[in-house]
Amino acid sequence: MCSRGGSMDERVRFGRQLRSLRVARGWTVSEAAARAGLRQQTLSRLEARRTLGHVEAWVVVRLARVYAVSMESLCVREGED
Repeated sequence: MCSRGGSMDERVRFGRQLRSLRVARGWTVSEAAARAGLRQQTLSRLEARRTLGHVEAWVVVRLARVYAVSMESLCVREGED
């Protein structure tokens, strides 16, 4: 998902992972987005897999920092983790 041309499966996995990380912390979409410096709509679209193409690196960096995980763990493809 973090590379150009991410497949639908990668977008689904990425979105599910983002939502799981957020819910585990008890945050709303608004809270998580504010912590990452993103618009609520942006995070909501990522979680709902309503994005086209790749996710910009700066977005992944911010999300990884907020959720205290590595960028690699957010970008791992199925079968690589």
